[in-house]
Parts: sequence; C-alpha cells; structure tokens
Amino acid sequence: MQRAKRAEKNLAKGASIERLRNRIFAPNSTSSDEEYMDVHISDRNSVSENSLRPCDNILEINENINIPETVVLENTENEREQGVHNENVIEALDLSDDEDDEIVLQNEVDHEDDASEDSNDYDEDVNENNFETEEQKANYVAENLREWAIYEGSISKKKLDNLLHRLNPVFPTLPKSYETLLRTPKHLDVCELPDGSMLWYKGIVRNLDAMLLNEYLDIYSNITIDVNMDGLPITKNTRLKFWPVLGHLVHTDNDPFLIGLYVGEWDPVDVHSYLHDFVAEAEHLLEHGYMHNGIRYPFILRNFILDAPARSLVKCCVGHNGYGACEKCTVVGEYIDDRMVFLNLDAPLRTDESFRNQNDQLHHIGVTILLRIANMVSQFRLDSFHLIWHGGFRRLLSAWMEWNGPWKLSRNEKTEASNLLIFLAAFCPSDFNRPPRPLDYWKMYKGTEERRLCLYDGLLVFKHVLKEEVYKHYLLFQAAMYILCSPVLVKLMCDYAHDLLLIFIRHSAVLYGNKFVVYNIHSLSHLSKECKDHGPLDNFSAFVFENFLKSLKSSLKSCYKPLHQAAYRDLERTKKVPVKLSDGRKILFLSQMYINADERINGSHFRCLSIGNVKMKIGQKDSCFRTSEGNIYVLINIIKRGNSVLLIGNKFQQMEDYYTYPLPSSTLGILKVSNLDEFVVVKFLQTEEDDNIYYEVALAKWLVQVDENMIGTILWPDSDALAGKLVRTEASADETWQQLEVEVKRYYAGMETWKKPEGLPKLPLSTMEQFEEMEKLLTVEENFNYYVESARLAFNEINGPSTGDKVIANAVKDWLKLATN
Repeated sequence: MQRAKRAEKNLAKGASIERLRNRIFAPNSTSSDEEYMDVHISDRNSVSENSLRPCDNILEINENINIPETVVLENTENEREQGVHNENVIEALDLSDDEDDEIVLQNEVDHEDDASEDSNDYDEDVNENNFETEEQKANYVAENLREWAIYEGSISKKKLDNLLHRLNPVFPTLPKSYETLLRTPKHLDVCELPDGSMLWYKGIVRNLDAMLLNEYLDIYSNITIDVNMDGLPITKNTRLKFWPVLGHLVHTDNDPFLIGLYVGEWDPVDVHSYLHDFVAEAEHLLEHGYMHNGIRYPFILRNFILDAPARSLVKCCVGHNGYGACEKCTVVGEYIDDRMVFLNLDAPLRTDESFRNQNDQLHHIGVTILLRIANMVSQFRLDSFHLIWHGGFRRLLSAWMEWNGPWKLSRNEKTEASNLLIFLAAFCPSDFNRPPRPLDYWKMYKGTEERRLCLYDGLLVFKHVLKEEVYKHYLLFQAAMYILCSPVLVKLMCDYAHDLLLIFIRHSAVLYGNKFVVYNIHSLSHLSKECKDHGPLDNFSAFVFENFLKSLKSSLKSCYKPLHQAAYRDLERTKKVPVKLSDGRKILFLSQMYINADERINGSHFRCLSIGNVKMKIGQKDSCFRTSEGNIYVLINIIKRGNSVLLIGNKFQQMEDYYTYPLPSSTLGILKVSNLDEFVVVKFLQTEEDDNIYYEVALAKWLVQVDENMIGTILWPDSDALAGKLVRTEASADETWQQLEVEVKRYYAGMETWKKPEGLPKLPLSTMEQFEEMEKLLTVEENFNYYVESARLAFNEINGPSTGDKVIANAVKDWLKLATN
C-alpha cells in the first residue's frame, strides 16, 4: 500500500510532536492557592441527622453522607516532604516566556545515582591562581574550614585542634585552636533558677538581625513568626531535659531559630521565670515593631504551636487527663476504664475573653504570663503532628494491634500487611522522607511514617485485613485528613471534613467503646475550624520544629554542661542567614543526562527532573504523574528542546474510584488505574487512493488525537518494516512522519498480551476476511467452548496441569470483543 500518497490529504502542515496524546501542556503560573487549582463546587447539603447518630452497624449509614454535588478538578496540588498527601502534577514545562523560572542542567552522562543532584556551596573553580598573596590563601582556608566544621556535620573539637596543628606549618596564620577558628564566645550569660535549673536567653531580635531580610520585608512589610516550646530528653540515662523556645519566620522555608533554652531535671516549675525574658522582648516588639535599616516594621506573633503537655504548662491549665482538659470547648470529661474520655461534642466553645476571666474553674490552675502578649485560645493551634499522627491515628493502630475485640488483627493478617508494606517500599516516591516499614515497628513509627500510612499506604494495606465496618470507619478518618491536608480541598470541603470527623468520633465509641474517645480523639471535632481559620494542617504543623529539636540534641558531645554546649554551637553560626521564601522563583533542575538511541525526538535526554520539592525520575518510584486534563501517565523519557521540556509517557486508559464510601475517592484525586496504553491495534481507514483496510500494531504515544468514537490520526513511518522495529523498541514518533486517519480498535499493556494459545487465529489480523471468519466462529457458543478447550489442552501440554483456564477464556473473550468491534 502506498501510504505516502494516501497521507497527502491528511498530513497537517507543521504538525508537532507536542500534539501527541501523551504531550504535556503549559503550566499555569500560580501566585496563590486560589489560582493553583480551578475547582468549581456547588452548594452541598448537610450530612443527614441519621448519619450522625451512633448505630450498631456502621454499614447502615453508608449512603447518608451527602458530598458536594460537583467537584471538577482541572489541576492538582503538590504533597510536600512532610509527606502529606502527594500529588506530583508535572505538566508542560515551557519556560520561554516566564522570567521567574530557570532551567538548571547537570550534564552527567550515565550517572546512575542521585549524588549529582546535591549542589555544593563552595566554588569548585577555585585554584591557586585566584590568590595574590599567601595571606589571602590562608584566609580562604580558614573561612572554609570554619564553615565545614560548623555546617557539614559533627566533628570532635579534639580532632579539629589536631587538624589545625597539622596545617600550621603550611599556613602559619591559621588559628591554633577551635575556639579561635569557630569564634566561640568567651562568656555565656546563663541565669540559674532557684530550683537548680538553668536558662539561657538569646532573643528574637538577635536572630532577626542575623538574617538577610531585605527581600522578605519588601514583600510582606512586617515580621511574622510562629513560636514553639517543647520538652526534649537529652539522654536515656539521665533526667536532664531541654525546654527550648523556638521561633520560625512565617512564609519561609528557613529552619527555626533558638530564642531561649532551659535545662533541668524537671519540666519548668516556675513558668513566669521560664518565659519572662521572652514575654518582655515580645511585648516590646509588638508595641514598637522591629527596626531594620532605619525603618520600623510591625511585629506579629501568629501562632503558638505546642503539643498538649506544653500547652498545659505555659497556659497554666489542667493536663489532658483533667476533667476540663479540652482547650477549645467546655466539655466535662468522664472517667471510664481508667482514662478520661470526652463524649459530648456539642459543648459551648471557649473564647479568649472567657479564658482571661477564668470562667471555667475546671480548666485553670493559675494565671500565665503569656496573657501579656497573646490570646490563649485563638492563637494556640491544635498541632497535627501530635494530635493526629502521634495521637488519633496511633490510637487506631493501637486498637488494631493490641486491643482485644473483633477489630484486632490476627498474626497472619499482621504478616500480610507487613509484607505488603515491604513490597510498597520499592515503589515509595521520594516525596516521602521515610519508606514503609513492617507493622512490627508501629510503636517506633515517626510522624511522617504515620501520616504516609494513614493517607496513602493504608488504603491498600488495610483493605483486605480489616473487617469491612472497621475499614470504612478508617476511611472516614482518612478522607477527612486528606481534605484538611490539601491547600485546595480545605477551602472547598472543610465543613464536609468536619461532618466526617463527627461521624468518626461518634462511631468510634460504638465500634471500640467509650474508652476510645480520649482527649486526642475528642479534639478532632475542633480541627476543621482550625483549618477554616488558618489554612491546611501544614500551615501550623510542628514538623519543622521537631526536625530542629533533633539537630539541637545532636550538637551535644556529652552530658557535661549541655546548655553551654548547645548555646556555643548556636552562637558559632555567625554567618548571615539567607531567607528562603516559600513562594520563591521556581528552578527546574534536569539531571542524569543520557543517550537514548531509540528516541526519535531531537533534544537532550535526562532521567531526572525536579522543581522545588517535586521530583520526577524514570523508574518505578517517581515516574507517575497527572496532567491538568486529569490523565495519568508513567514517565518514560524527559527531553529538553530549547526553553521547553517534554515529558514522554504512557497513559493509563482506565481510571475508577478506589473507594466509594464515604465519598467517591476521585473527588479527592485518589484513583485506581489500569490498562497502560503502551500499544494499540489501529485500523487504517479507506481513502480514495486505497480502498483496502489494514490493521497494524502501533504505539499509543504515536496517536495525535482520538475522538470519543475512537477515530483520529496517527503519526506513521513511511516504511512498515521500520514501524515494526520501532514498535518493538517502544520509540517515540518523529514529527516528520506522515499523519494518517485511523480507528483505534484496542489498547494493550504490553507485547505479552498478544501471545496466543495453540488453536487460535493470529492477532493482530491483517485482513477483514479473517476478522469476519473469526467473528462467525466465535459468536457460536459451541465453537467458542471448543476454542477454549483446545487452548486449555495446548496450554497444559506445554506448561503442565495448571489453573490457566480462566486466563485463556478471558483471552478468547478479548479477541471476540476485538473481532465484533
């Protein structure tokens, strides 16, 4: 067949490879959460009253929860490193008109590891020719040695002194001791408290002065910080613990900074002494502002992000086991089965005024000094790290793993779940800091692991090991947390998440007993209001502070004067701190360059792409992505051409809800996908020049467009022999190929789909006569059964007795479907 002639009428001039079905589209330039996803949602009906009542069988309320009628997702959000719910949505990356974006290339050929992705802070091009004098060279060595000793990990001071001693003959001007090199202060202003504990106060202004704030202040025109306080045991063989006061500059990705540090064998006994210096400085800043370059900027204390024991300490309130423990409402607890539970979800809410007036005597045990600078209800957040992941979800795990009852997992079920987690570890995206671990380690799970397991892994892991009503109860919690973690969904479905949490709490009492509804579980009823007022959970999470506490502890060499050690290590960091703005310029990194001989698209080929915290890489971990049209692809190549980056991928043809209770999971962007469209059978349509009909195997990514009737166009090589070779190597199309009209008959996931058992016609069929013959044969039930039996006998003859009958029968049905189409 002369396809070149037949193509003349159909060939579109200037056809581009970007028009392929697996093309990627230009990204939306977003400057706010509202623009990040276009979602249209109608008014929703409230959850029915029946669905809010505890009932004996949770399955009876399955359809009583009304979700928003219409949710159209035109884009998806990005789930960060804390791992919250990851949706890696990478689309067309055309940077030709965006001055705020930048492409950075790392051209390592055949570089298989990720080490190349870490950039070095020092200048690799420095050599002896850069220095005019020996003094300049010595100063360069001293400064870089100092930064290396401070920032590149822990090194003993004895070894550092030894290194300086060995370098001294070559660089006589180098300091001879680590104190001089690191500029360790000679004196530390430490206050000893009456109970024997010690306090060092560094200050807020001292930290702000060490930051490069010009760009930050140009954008926000104020200084806004979050504050954290928490207890940190220093070692396991001593009762000494730190109680640091930490600050974090809002709207930045900077690490928290140390405002003050307390050390003692007990938690601070005198809260007034512990917080006096902090309150005095914050009070002055709130009144007079922060002075920078001669300009006075407003100072704002946004949130206090503490766990429940710390909040109880600094607010002078009862702990989580007290009758009036709830910080957001006036519920009175009940003592049941040796624990305090809070069953009433309709108690009046607390206010800042009622707290100051101490209207609820069950809640207060004193007057806090923080009243001078903060509101004790509206400015104290319910932190997701401790309340949800270490609190509510860990309580669920505890019930499933240890509590006696029909919900408890058997040994075999635990093993099955653990094996699945081990299997998933090989596919866990790098967006998550920690890969899945077996359930044997559940008591040692970190907060990021619990969050990942709750929002993602658990949907698959728990589905077949938990009883149906227990699994559906877990889905109430998962769906609510997924909504509250999403910067987009939380704005649209916050009230719906609140309804889900109320149902979850009430049915917790029915399913596990009243003893389940302790402080952490009850407090979930107030979580949606926190998110409605302050955004998604990550906006007021303690994750960033917990990471800093780990580094604070690792700075110690021994238990000797731990406060002095930590303070000295902090003061040695005198280098100006750059401010990393959270909404800063996007820089696109392309790394691991390689040569793909089978790729037909011209350009530079890379294995890895990253934008901020989003990483995409060819392989099984980071290769799945979703486009703005809602299609889901598996990445097979990354190509840079000029200022554009093309992502080449295979599309999943079938998408469906993973669960339908308490709402269709697709509403949240959670989908079950199948039928990866790597290969297709296409029927070339008749033309005036050629009235024959041909069937060929092609690659789905060669299709330019396909309408709802499966009629479209495909890019096709001039040579059929070349086409067969390129199909086998799964090569991309060439934009210079002819464009032909086709009808798509069938999508296939791989070559193995076409392997036929003995006795069946060869597919793909090459003539319409063979299709008609196949149709006549297989539409008769006797013939169909005969072919299935013949195939079974042939299959067993080759492979031995097996249970392959179902597989063979399904293959025959598939071929019958193809023939009758």
